[in-house]
Amino acid sequence: MARQKVSKSGRRLAECEKERDELRERIKYITADFENYKKHIDREKDAFEKAANERLIKSLLQTVDDLERSLKGISDRETRKGIKMVYDNLMKTLRESGLKRIEAVGKMFDPYYHDAMMSKKSRDEDGTILEELLPGYMLNSKVIRHSKVIIAKS
Repeated sequence: MARQKVSKSGRRLAECEKERDELRERIKYITADFENYKKHIDREKDAFEKAANERLIKSLLQTVDDLERSLKGISDRETRKGIKMVYDNLMKTLRESGLKRIEAVGKMFDPYYHDAMMSKKSRDEDGTILEELLPGYMLNSKVIRHSKVIIAKS
């Protein structure tokens, strides 16, 4: 009778150990799934933030253009100085967010960065950008607005 109890206890112990091992395995898989889920959510959140920033910055580019045009047309020194301070602060904030102006004048035309609006006869090499009609911008490494340019044509 004692041997029978030991035998049952041994089987029960083996079953419990097997169940414990299975539960440990399930916990590992659930933990790994949860970690993957957290990473997925973080990536989605980052993508959403980037898209929201891009939309906001794109909408602010019209204001940047207006401020630049205003600065060219203002003759009053104090008014110009005030608008320049606002412009500089706005551009500093946008640069800190990853905005970068695309260099154009004197560069070779690159359709990835520039939109050719027209061409002019010039002594410069064909495709050289002579004038920038509207500046282009990149946000981090993505072009969000192409430079509108005039290119040289022989």
